[in-house]
Amino acid sequence: MSTNMNATHARLAPAMEGSVACFVQDKEMGQTLIDWALKRHVSFSAFVGLGSNMIDVGWGDLIEYFGRDSETDAIVLYMNSIGDSIDEVRKFVAAARAVSLKKPILVVKSGRASDPSGDRILDTIFKQCGVLRVDTLFELSYMVQILGRQPRPMGDRLAIITNAPSPALASVDKLYQSGNAKLANTHSATTVRELARDGATIHPDGLVDLRSDASPEVYVRAIDAVSRDSNNDAILVILTPQFHSEATRTATLIGQRFQLARLQSPDAPRKPLFVCFMGGNEVEGSIKILTQAGIPAFGYPDLAADMFNLTVKHSHNLQDLYQSSYIQSITKHDDHIHYEKQVPLKKSHLNDSEARDFLNKCGVPVETLSSFTKFGARLDTNYSSRFGHVLSLKVTGDREQDVQFGSPPITSSQAHSMVKSCRAYHVMDQQDIKQLEDLIVEFSRVLAHLSGHIDSCEGIGTDQISIKMNHQVRSGTSLLLRPYPHEYIVVDQEVKNNIKITIRPARYEDHVQLLEFFTELPHQQVKMMSDEETALSRLNQVLDLITQRRKQNSQPESATEPLQLTDLNHYWTRKIYNDLISMCVGDYDREMVLVALNQDHIVALARYTLTSHKVADLSVLVNSEHQQHGVGAVLVKQLVNVARQEGIKKLVANVGADNPGMVRLCEKLNFVSTKRKDGVCCTLNL
Repeated sequence: MSTNMNATHARLAPAMEGSVACFVQDKEMGQTLIDWALKRHVSFSAFVGLGSNMIDVGWGDLIEYFGRDSETDAIVLYMNSIGDSIDEVRKFVAAARAVSLKKPILVVKSGRASDPSGDRILDTIFKQCGVLRVDTLFELSYMVQILGRQPRPMGDRLAIITNAPSPALASVDKLYQSGNAKLANTHSATTVRELARDGATIHPDGLVDLRSDASPEVYVRAIDAVSRDSNNDAILVILTPQFHSEATRTATLIGQRFQLARLQSPDAPRKPLFVCFMGGNEVEGSIKILTQAGIPAFGYPDLAADMFNLTVKHSHNLQDLYQSSYIQSITKHDDHIHYEKQVPLKKSHLNDSEARDFLNKCGVPVETLSSFTKFGARLDTNYSSRFGHVLSLKVTGDREQDVQFGSPPITSSQAHSMVKSCRAYHVMDQQDIKQLEDLIVEFSRVLAHLSGHIDSCEGIGTDQISIKMNHQVRSGTSLLLRPYPHEYIVVDQEVKNNIKITIRPARYEDHVQLLEFFTELPHQQVKMMSDEETALSRLNQVLDLITQRRKQNSQPESATEPLQLTDLNHYWTRKIYNDLISMCVGDYDREMVLVALNQDHIVALARYTLTSHKVADLSVLVNSEHQQHGVGAVLVKQLVNVARQEGIKKLVANVGADNPGMVRLCEKLNFVSTKRKDGVCCTLNL
């Protein structure tokens, strides 16, 4: 609950009735942002100044806290520095990856010119975290509204409805210049017929021309028709002041029809809507009406296209986040052991022959790159105390600032983006491109396992590869993403009735099984996934969605590849799916989820989550078939062991009055029970 307390040195206090949390580093920029926000009637849920040195609180702490804050719908960062150590950057990455699936995170980062290479690495990090970087406060003000109040676009096709084709062409030019989005140039026969009833025509390039005398009702009917068409993913409506135009009434009708609450309901369009009312005094009131309805309203069509491009870029970042979560967690324990066996224990430097032998044994196809000598393709990695291991790709002809970077683990889509950004891309054939992308992905996988053993690897793709080894292992701190904690796997743990279970940290591919696990639980237990009473039905909706997609793609029941954003076009299905992913690939430093499997089927789950310094909340769920067999006791005991190794000092389990079995389990493991009005609080000092 907001207290409206101003504990800053700022002369002006920001308005605190909004839903955006804003964090800045220096007081000068903080005061400037407050003044800017007051003039534009922008309110915040919180406004926090960290200080340039971030001594007490860092970006990761704030993102995690306000990610849980019910009054915050979006997070904005005005950043001078992400941090000076890899631990600070890792905290940012872990928190941003978890929160960006639920709430948009936008960042304005200064300092591009002072450190171009480091800044481009940061661009890569932001992208892989699902964070959207914008360059100006102007872009920031619009994107906060768009991402916080509009549905996410399911693709990159923008349909344009206008009463004057010429201004619309400025939007089309912007779409194609960005490379992120494009004009929706086809329409269904049904859409064409509905538009024709009001005299509208479709231009050869796909623009919907309502003619200069279009009434407000014609605009709304056109929007309805186009929104039902599957050939587009978002809509831009352009109105220019004409003799018959009724800007105010048009804005009112559009606002009533497409308010955010209706956009999120099952029977309403699920596409973002952008509106451009061109002109000056005549449309000023109309833009205000649209803004109040939650619809981004612009005065220039090219600006509207720019904002759609950024929205699509954000969606691409989130899709990459799904994909990188999948790659990060599918690496199995056996793979890790295999890679470890390849490490030359007594070698600190591997020459070309030794390096090729080592990489080939690890599955990195370095010998397939002979055809790349004509392009000068080169892949390097070096350990940095700030960013850990970062891969760099350079192809002959690229300037230094055009070198492409990637932060492991790198997915196939991210590898493709790295290769496509090289200037020589257009002269490579498809086989060359595929081989280079495979090389990036496989080498990234090796680094995910052996980052602590490798200081640098240079020259992959050339005739001289050199690797420097490190035999003072850095305990998993060499990557921004903490490697999967294989050390916490317990195999063939026997419980009552000769039942054997395997206990391990959750992995990405568990999210489908966890979905099935939750649907089998009593309804009151399912509420941990959602505060809504319809949580169980929503879980079943997502499960049905996954089943339907598997059938459409002829996938086996065990398929676990991530859903595409096009599958998640409803707010609640996306929320449940994202909650499941966050549970499976969260930040191991802040949260640990252990699953118990019997015959490869998840039968129980235990989780702790940090709530304050070294203190964590504990929860456990066991399906009805495996209760009273000691599964919960063994699972919680292992979670206690993990918490102790992770440096947790206290575990707290808040148990409802209707769950005496959980209280007995905790007491058996030396928890201290304290009765409360609503149940029992069990605590264990570690």
